[in-house]
Formats: sequence, C-alpha cells, structure tokens
Amino acid sequence: MNTAVIWGKIDCPNCDKAKLLLEKNNFDVVEKKLNVDFTLEEIRALIPNVRAVPQVFINDELIGDYTSLVKYLSE
Repeated sequence: MNTAVIWGKIDCPNCDKAKLLLEKNNFDVVEKKLNVDFTLEEIRALIPNVRAVPQVFINDELIGDYTSLVKYLSE
C-alpha cells in the first residue's frame, strides 16, 4: 500500500479534505501538525518556498498542496 504524509496544521479544512481523499484512494496516511510534530523552520528546510498547507508527500515524493494532490490523483 502507498503511504502519504500530510504536513498540515490543526483546524485546516484542506488538510482534512486531503486526508479523506487519500484514504478514499487507499493510502496509508500519516499526519504531521505544525507546532505539534514540526516547526515552521523544519518545513521551510524541507520545502524552501512553502506558502500553504497541507503539503503532501506520497512515497517520499513531494506532491504539493491540496490542489496539486487532486491533480496528481486524477492523472
């Protein structure tokens, strides 16, 4: 099974939508929350130009934000 990691924050509607979409597509989902599991500095070190959450990785490949995830899964 494929694994997806969602870097997001608490009370983030797009983070919740990303999780539901991934689960619907049979992904194992790991959630990381800002200021709980990681800091802003840590995500900026990983994704230098990050501007929004969620940031989704599938099998260690950066997919991007929710819109990018929808596009990725539709291809």
